[in-house]
Amino acid sequence: MDSPDKRVVMGNDELHPDMHQRRLVMLSSCVDLIARCVSEQQLLDEFSTFMTAAGGYRFCWIGQAVEDDSLTIHPIAQSGGDHDLAGIDISWSSQSTFGNGLAGAVGRTGQ
Repeated sequence: MDSPDKRVVMGNDELHPDMHQRRLVMLSSCVDLIARCVSEQQLLDEFSTFMTAAGGYRFCWIGQAVEDDSLTIHPIAQSGGDHDLAGIDISWSSQSTFGNGLAGAVGRTGQ
């Protein structure tokens, strides 16, 4: 008999079965988004909205890593919360104070 707190392990994540099912539904819905959107910006905007509306996340933002002198990450889509990312400093340079967070690590490693 399965216990009510049965977990599904995916990579380093340990997920409750309901979370696993929600991720599968979200993945399927993202395929629909890709097929329906007519521009890259529409896809980014609708994806971030989808993550907060259906995905259960409070806030979602998507950034674009730029190969300028500061290795800047520009926010290009966002949804949820009262956050305004315009004008914030985000970098993917390991030499920058603004590049030591998760966004900077993703920009450097692509993971």
